[in-house]
Amino acid sequence: MKKVVSIVIPVYNAGKYIKRCIDSIIGQTFNDWEVIAVNDGSTDDSLTILNQYAGDDRITVIDIPNGGVVNARKTALSYANGIYLTFVDADDYLPPVSLQLMVDRLVSTDSDLVVGGYTLLWEKDRREKEINNKKEFNTVGDCIKYCIKNGETFLPVKLYKTDIFRASVNIPHDVTFMEDTIGVLQYLSVCKRVTSVDSSIYVYFKNTGSASMSTNPRKLLSMIKVSDFLMHYEPFERGAHKIVWDKAGDLLYYIIGQLNYIPESREKVRQQIQCYIKNKGKLIGFRDTLLALYLSLPSTAIAIQRILNSFGIFKSMIKRKIWKMIH
Repeated sequence: MKKVVSIVIPVYNAGKYIKRCIDSIIGQTFNDWEVIAVNDGSTDDSLTILNQYAGDDRITVIDIPNGGVVNARKTALSYANGIYLTFVDADDYLPPVSLQLMVDRLVSTDSDLVVGGYTLLWEKDRREKEINNKKEFNTVGDCIKYCIKNGETFLPVKLYKTDIFRASVNIPHDVTFMEDTIGVLQYLSVCKRVTSVDSSIYVYFKNTGSASMSTNPRKLLSMIKVSDFLMHYEPFERGAHKIVWDKAGDLLYYIIGQLNYIPESREKVRQQIQCYIKNKGKLIGFRDTLLALYLSLPSTAIAIQRILNSFGIFKSMIKRKIWKMIH
């Protein structure tokens, strides 16, 4: 029997948190849902805990070899039977009224996407912070700008239409960082109407065991693929084009200071920067100046970016000094 909402949960070594996640869904005031939890080759007790829910016919557990979050979500999507679709990470959870708020809003506005507010919860000191940024977008273009500006191009904290998601989203398997940015923008590119819920519908748990955000080659290679995607992304509302293009510039600006990790990608990055400079039009600010400098004096541009990365809180002051020297 078709459910109203399919909830996709990729699970990798989340034994410490997955019960809280699923129990938060069982405790929803809205009951017409199904969970598809994909154990992505966990080496802890995640699968054992998931199998404890075998008696609930609303919960499907799939066990696959480790292939990454993109593959796990795609596997789950092939089982999804709901009219609507949402994503929850295994260490996060939902407040009791989340599904009801999102479904009601989507139906009442006849929209293709709902963007919700969320709460940050730090494991270390149990500190909370609500991120319910007043969402004043009325168009798809404004939603794109909102999500990029506020760093909310993640797949969770949103409700999608399953058939639209299946038809529009195709994230490459080898993108392991910022993969959600591709998925959200692919989906938004075909939306006709979007809406929001200003209250918190998701708890994002900042656990002490989260993967390190330190630089590594896989992360950088993914960033190159994401910047390439952004520079070929054509939102049908041109008002969103500038912020998408600027986001690509931000990624390239970061990457050039880390090229020693991926020397084999220097030519690819140079081509992307050429494309960025050619199509940007008027170059504005330090970022664009440094990217332009890379095309003529790559070693100098790389050295400047590395210096900036090492100065932390003094970065703005050093930028101003370098800006004066360049100009």
